Amino acid sequence: MTAPVRQYGFINAKLRTRLNKLFDEATLEKLRQAPSLAEAIQLLKDTPYRQEVSVYESTGDLKEVEAALWRREIATVAELRRYLQGTLLSLLDGLLLRYEVDIVRNSVRLWFDAHLKRRSIGGEAGYLYQEALVNPFSIDEVVNAEDFDALLEAFKLTPYGQLLEENRQDIESRAHLFRFETDLDRFFYRQLIESVDKLEAADKRIALRLIAVEVDLRNVDRIARLAFFYPPEKRSQWHIIIPGGSFSGQLLDSAVSVRKGEDAVATLLNGHYPGLDSFTSSSSEDSLGMVEGLLRQIRREETMKLLRGYPFTVGIILAYVFLKRKEIGTVVSLLNAHYYGVSPDRMGDGL
Repeated sequence: MTAPVRQYGFINAKLRTRLNKLFDEATLEKLRQAPSLAEAIQLLKDTPYRQEVSVYESTGDLKEVEAALWRREIATVAELRRYLQGTLLSLLDGLLLRYEVDIVRNSVRLWFDAHLKRRSIGGEAGYLYQEALVNPFSIDEVVNAEDFDALLEAFKLTPYGQLLEENRQDIESRAHLFRFETDLDRFFYRQLIESVDKLEAADKRIALRLIAVEVDLRNVDRIARLAFFYPPEKRSQWHIIIPGGSFSGQLLDSAVSVRKGEDAVATLLNGHYPGLDSFTSSSSEDSLGMVEGLLRQIRREETMKLLRGYPFTVGIILAYVFLKRKEIGTVVSLLNAHYYGVSPDRMGDGL
């Protein structure tokens, strides 16, 4: 088995080349300023996403373009498997689990809409990624399961059946998926941290730091949304906190109990993330948008720290996976903004 430092020597050169080909700000600005969706698509035809966006010309279906871009993102990450071995390969599988969890979430949502809410889901299942990533299950069997027991059967070879069973009452009697979806996120981060625990000490420290930042930001986002939409006395019933971040339980409880969403964000961020001490709870016409922009800024800065550090660490893999995800996510957001006629100045500088 190749030692991690020798694997890094090989993959570092490969990923540095790919990182240099990611969209720069000028390219994103051209996409943002494109006069129409058709012209944004045309710009993307001169990029590595030519094949994915060309789907729009033959179908006129933007959701099919999104699905193609998502498949491209998953393939980009999964392709790194052939360069990695041992603990680094386990880590990559931990990262791929994120996509599988999203597929499970989306397929169960479709089943929920079709069978419990009696809504038409049309051909929505066709947009989901169909190939096995980590655990084997069939999208068709999930979406077409006749009842809850059949749904459990569809996930019998995966850990997701147990998560569904544990949330059966909420799903069947209370008709909501929120707790199940939070449990999916908890499962993902728990598995990812287990894969990180096998890394060498320096890599483990780097990976846990990035995971903690991501979990912190997920919790900030969840608490802010809860605080924006529900008064403090109605928040305790929700099941929103994801373990694995750097905030203490006491600090998280304190943030959940404040009255305003902006105050919840200030409680968590001020003094905890250097450089963000200026964040205040002042009112804004778009407070939630301001919070989202702030979270994107934190995530971007943490990723760039990985690239500026010692090159032969797990940081290069984590940074590449994150930045590729961010690039494709930004492309999808900009295409949707053009589709809905959002003006360039309202598309957001954090995209």
